[in-house]
Amino acid sequence: MSRFRQGELTKVKNYNYSFVKSNLRNETLYRTPEFITPSSSSPTIPATVETESKSDDLQLLAPPPSHLLGKSSNRILECIALTTTTKEITNGRFETFMNRLLERTVATDTTRSITLYIILNNSLQIDVAKEWIPKLAHIFKTVSVISLDIPAIDDLYIMSPKKDEACGKYGFISGPYCLFMGTMKCCETYNTTLLLETDCILNEHWVDSLYYYTKHAGGFWISGATYDGRFHDIWRYRSMFAHLNGIALYATGNSDFQAFLKLFEEFYTLCIKNNSQILGYDTSMRHILDHHLEKQPSEYYWRFAERQMLRNCLIINCSCTEDSNMTEEINKLYDYAILHIK
Repeated sequence: MSRFRQGELTKVKNYNYSFVKSNLRNETLYRTPEFITPSSSSPTIPATVETESKSDDLQLLAPPPSHLLGKSSNRILECIALTTTTKEITNGRFETFMNRLLERTVATDTTRSITLYIILNNSLQIDVAKEWIPKLAHIFKTVSVISLDIPAIDDLYIMSPKKDEACGKYGFISGPYCLFMGTMKCCETYNTTLLLETDCILNEHWVDSLYYYTKHAGGFWISGATYDGRFHDIWRYRSMFAHLNGIALYATGNSDFQAFLKLFEEFYTLCIKNNSQILGYDTSMRHILDHHLEKQPSEYYWRFAERQMLRNCLIINCSCTEDSNMTEEINKLYDYAILHIK
């Protein structure tokens, strides 16, 4: 299985990006000039997001034949990808999370078998991220910093666009989408990847808990949390309350999952063209399944894909702003590994 290696420049197909690779002794900075096909992460659940995309008249996608699908097998957690932005580094949110990660992560045989990626939207603050490499090198197998160099036109997060305001190919909140899809591509050589963001709280032994869960869960494409918070309006929309939040485990090394992501990119783009321009990538992941299960009930592929979306109880999703004071309550109720909370 291939990996980014010290001393060689590695390109992800259709992507050019910068990255720093480090082990205990040294580090190397690689840069490539441009970003070709973006992709990445999503907003949490603000009430202004278009909760259901206008998809009744969307064309149906052609999935691969079911007989070509591989048997779902047990997964192995091999990579942890922390996605962040220049803005989060500048406002101190990144540093707060990294100090929390360093405090809550005990080096074990398990952590030393896992690669940590810090994935940035651009390289403006890459040197700040590099400073954490030696601090974490004793905990993980390797620590790398990767810049996706997302073009400014696609690195957007505009929740309340002005009338007639123009957006890029992936809508007004395309930055998170581009960051997510780029991360999935960067991590495709790893069996399973845990995606993190800086608004996560880590519990004791969080890595070991998720490692052994992944190993014994029985196989999945995505395993994460549905909504656990107090925002009551969410229950009116299936794509909101039933979707798996972006903080999750992903079978990035599974070819069937990577093929599904290509269908998902096509569907997401169709939704944007169909005048649904404020879409979260994680809610849209639920919507692509619901749309095709309703319109193509005889197509087994979509039922197979839905079965690969597995809810787990080690990740808690209280990511609405209404949930910001729930930490103490959650600590009493749940024995979690990761709490995603604003």
